[in-house]
Amino acid sequence: MSNESTLPPRTDRGGPVGTASGDGRAPKWNGACPWQLGRYRIELKIGEGGMGAVYRAFDEQLARHVALKIPFLSEGVNDPQYHRFLREGRAAAGLRHPNICPIFDLGQIDGVPFLSMAFIRGELLSRRVAPGRPLAERDAADVVRKIALAMAEAHGHQVIHRDLKPVNVMMDEAGEPIILDFGLARREGSNSHLTIQGQVMGTPGYMAPEQLNGDVDQMGPCSDVYSLGVIFYELLCGRPPFQGDMIALASQVMCDPPPPMRLRRPGIDAKLETICFKALEKKPEYRWPSMRDFAASVADWLDEPKQYRPRRENITTHNGTERQVDQLFLTLKVEGTPHAYRTAPRQATVSVGRQRRRPKDPDDTGNDFVVRVADNDALSARISRRHLEIVRTATGFAVTDHSKAGTIHNGRLLPPGQPVPLAHGDRLVIADVITLIVELDDQIRLVPMVGEVAVPVGPEQTGGKIVLEASVGDMMTVG
Repeated sequence: MSNESTLPPRTDRGGPVGTASGDGRAPKWNGACPWQLGRYRIELKIGEGGMGAVYRAFDEQLARHVALKIPFLSEGVNDPQYHRFLREGRAAAGLRHPNICPIFDLGQIDGVPFLSMAFIRGELLSRRVAPGRPLAERDAADVVRKIALAMAEAHGHQVIHRDLKPVNVMMDEAGEPIILDFGLARREGSNSHLTIQGQVMGTPGYMAPEQLNGDVDQMGPCSDVYSLGVIFYELLCGRPPFQGDMIALASQVMCDPPPPMRLRRPGIDAKLETICFKALEKKPEYRWPSMRDFAASVADWLDEPKQYRPRRENITTHNGTERQVDQLFLTLKVEGTPHAYRTAPRQATVSVGRQRRRPKDPDDTGNDFVVRVADNDALSARISRRHLEIVRTATGFAVTDHSKAGTIHNGRLLPPGQPVPLAHGDRLVIADVITLIVELDDQIRLVPMVGEVAVPVGPEQTGGKIVLEASVGDMMTVG
């Protein structure tokens, strides 16, 4: 495992090296390695959290490696963490699912509580995603579907995890997600005094609003649905929807909608965003009613033929360098007409403005997509010579406004000179003269090609007609 570390070097020649306190507290290290705990020979520390440490150990009786969890206990067997530790083992021991880490043994040896479970070789899911490095849509969906089905099995046994997060999911060597650490698990409907009203249990960034409130009565399977929704968002966008300190996180989780995925990952499938956001609803009754429903919705998406799933291709950018990008085609549909501008397959940049490009003119003269108003110089002048530029990025397209009159993007004025990601369905209003609808897909559509077209100026304007033509790319009739 990638986070393994060795224990302190051995300083004696044999015998047990941990000294039990006799009251159920974890033993103190005396500097030797390995540590023998009954039939288990502890070899490596492979993880550590707030409640305990996990070690790779060798079970000498069954001749196999196991993961051995030993809690940090300051008050012995009377410590609340000790009882939660026992609850984890009892809650998870009855679960049988290929995507849930199996529990082998639970008990105490020489006063030391331990939990023995399968040793999973692989890496944590948290190591597979980072800002700017999200998973592919299908990969993220497949992982979430499998986790949802595994949690549906747990919920079927009335076991709620309450701490689902990427660090509690191991990706094994076969690429399968394995859910770990039911340390905060509780049985649905349990009146256990271990969780009291108002007590916050879990990891804030992945906790449902009712968990942050400490509302025990509202905590249930839908709390896990919310946590898996956060994981889904993080896998698709490279970071969770909400970040910050505890106070900031609590405010965002309780009050703010998650930031639109398309702002963090332009071109993401809108259906996938809808599935994820339903899991992230503030009120439990508005989320997916069960993990099986969540899994079914993702499975339906996986089974659909995808119009917008990009392939990869090498392109040459405007400065002559080669790079690999998603093979997406950009179409700018003229609102209220059957006409549209379509990029060429390897076109890296689209300039839009009123200045025409003549044969043999350099690329920085004129425009790829010409938009001008004939017979109305005043209205035409509102469209700048080079009004805006759309550039292909590693994951889609981004638009930059260079105009004087401005460009409205989804109801907001674009900041001059700053690239803004584009998503399927976005609206671009150029100088209050013409509205373009952004369409992104990876299919080559066979549609009639047209030359220069003219469309009426909108009813809010008077006089002239809008003339559209393509220098690079094509004007098309899309119907």
